[in-house]
Amino acid sequence: MRMLLSALVAVLLMGCTSAGSYSSNSRYVVDWEKVDRIESAARAQGVEVVWVQVPMKRVNKVDPKQDEDNGAQ
Repeated sequence: MRMLLSALVAVLLMGCTSAGSYSSNSRYVVDWEKVDRIESAARAQGVEVVWVQVPMKRVNKVDPKQDEDNGAQ
């Protein structure tokens, strides 16, 4: 009986996980304006910035501006 209950709980917990793909009308890109503001302020103070995680912003997929290369500035 205990094993059956454990199996039932496991099945119920697996049902709570996401099984399908997530679809959205937006995506995340590097927020270069924020990067520039922070790096400019750091240079003015004589501080070097080392990015561990660059600032990101959400943009709509239908936005033509997002088609630009989002790699190097």
